[in-house]
Amino acid sequence: GAYQPISLIDYFYAAGPEETLATRMVYDVLVHYDVDKREFVGGMAESWKRIDDLTMEFKLRRGVKFHDGQPVTMDDVEYSHEFMMDRKANYRFQITRVNWLPEKGSFERIDDTTFRVRSKEPMAVFLAKMTNFPPVVPKHLHSKLEKKQAFGSTNAIGTGPMRVAEFSTTTGVTLVKNPDYKHGNAGKPAAQISRVRIDPVPDHQTQTARMLRGEQDLMFNVDKDQAESLANNPDFRVDVQDAVSFNWVTFDVQARSGPGAKMFADKRVRQALLHAIDRNDLNHLVHP
Repeated sequence: GAYQPISLIDYFYAAGPEETLATRMVYDVLVHYDVDKREFVGGMAESWKRIDDLTMEFKLRRGVKFHDGQPVTMDDVEYSHEFMMDRKANYRFQITRVNWLPEKGSFERIDDTTFRVRSKEPMAVFLAKMTNFPPVVPKHLHSKLEKKQAFGSTNAIGTGPMRVAEFSTTTGVTLVKNPDYKHGNAGKPAAQISRVRIDPVPDHQTQTARMLRGEQDLMFNVDKDQAESLANNPDFRVDVQDAVSFNWVTFDVQARSGPGAKMFADKRVRQALLHAIDRNDLNHLVHP
């Protein structure tokens, strides 16, 4: 179950948590990360090497096909990168995703299997950046669309372990196993099940009731008390997974939320509240 409807299956224009669940399975990026071994592994790029402080050279993985059967070529990789950099594309979070790259000359095509990516300055997290963006999209479909947002609804074609069988913003999404996904690894393995149905069910209690009735197999972002209650049912398993997401505390120092926030303009108040947080206790709640 998803808490919000999936509006698009698109890395560029849909960045919500529900959309991310589907897009990661439908599309591939250039580099993946093995969380167990804590090392980068190949995605659409099978290997790489550093050329200088700013430049990494990548080898495109051969033999990969899009879900429509068309082979992935360097044209698709170059097009995906250029669309990512195109300010006219104006997709969500664009600046934060590309601000580490120069506006001109960040991509260099060496030959049909080799390309280079250059950063603005030396980047210790160069490969980490590429585990999130850009997805490799089919140029033969994406480039022909007048409105690129339509790609994620009617033309959601990628190279990932699952492909889109049904899409609806109201009734949900069905993904099925991609039998041509041969390059899976610990960073993104091949699908282990043949079909996944993602229904929009906004209410936690409704999802819990569906789980108890056997109408739903999985729910996520469950409150601690609710998770402990479900764990008492022998039919369910509760897992706690690490994530790269994080939350933070901010103070309304300009009182935008109302006069009651004026106290936060005083640095001493902010310091007192932060010192009042028991960090060890907070860490224990997250990792008991």
